[in-house]
Amino acid sequence: MTFQIAITYLANQRESRAIDSVLGDISDILYLPGLKPQERTAALEKADVIMSRSFAETEITVQDVAHLKSARLIQLIFAGAG
Repeated sequence: MTFQIAITYLANQRESRAIDSVLGDISDILYLPGLKPQERTAALEKADVIMSRSFAETEITVQDVAHLKSARLIQLIFAGAG
């Protein structure tokens, strides 16, 4: 089974490599920053997992929330262990 993961924040190169190396074999990873509006909406609609730094409106808008119907997990990076 392949999971769809949407990354809501602009990950730096180190973060992107870590995410890709750990999750790349079991998921399709879409980085939302830089996507066109229609691509962003499509990514959010099919995402099983949302990875967000803080779920602030700078990462996920009020309009985006309506498209999270398939999401089964929202992981907040700032909530993780340091």
